[in-house]
Amino acid sequence: MAVKAGFQPAYQEVRAVEKGDKATWPDSLVLKLGAECQDLAGTVIDSHGKPIPEAHVWIDDATWFANETWQPLVLECLMAGGGTAPAVKADKEGRFKIRGLEARTYRVGALDPRTLAVAKADAPAGTSNAQITVAGSDVLDKVAGIVVDKSGKPVPGIEITVQRNTFVISMGRGSYSSGAGRSAPSAPAPTAASSSTTWRAMGSMCGLRRRRSSPRANRSPRRRTPTRCASSYCCVAT
Repeated sequence: MAVKAGFQPAYQEVRAVEKGDKATWPDSLVLKLGAECQDLAGTVIDSHGKPIPEAHVWIDDATWFANETWQPLVLECLMAGGGTAPAVKADKEGRFKIRGLEARTYRVGALDPRTLAVAKADAPAGTSNAQITVAGSDVLDKVAGIVVDKSGKPVPGIEITVQRNTFVISMGRGSYSSGAGRSAPSAPAPTAASSSTTWRAMGSMCGLRRRRSSPRANRSPRRRTPTRCASSYCCVAT
């Protein structure tokens, strides 16, 4: 395969050539790039038909090309001229355009940054009026709990960050992902009658970070350790 920004990639299956009792590669090989790459444009709307401002939009079935250190080289990004993920942010009217695509039908994902709700739809490259409806049926109304330290004592002053994976691509033996997130409102401080610290969040994953008034002194930084939960939520505390 060969790829160049602005063009469809060149594909060529190469077979070994039998010469006597040996098999060798051809002496020369010509890879011919295709036509100009295509765009895919459209609008992200909610269940009421209203545009979702600044929605996150990405290609959900992008093509892995190769690995470069710890991140993948994605075919659609190479065709578009750069980037690590074929993803864009819609404008205030929910309109988006993704460049650098092959002439085929793609699976397109969209995320509402207000709720982290996700929806996916099929659309052929070259389309200028694709429409993705994010209904929000996968959003939880509320997630509440108590943040405690190792001894089980409630910890006040916790900042909640909610995140959700969007673009994911397999890269050989592993995978690469990127996502979007939002900060959740902090819970009220515990009262004398109740020492519990509650938190609320919406999405599929959450991270917890304690606010500190001063940096740690003479202590090595604490490594974040994700905790896998039985549900689709995951919490990280530092």
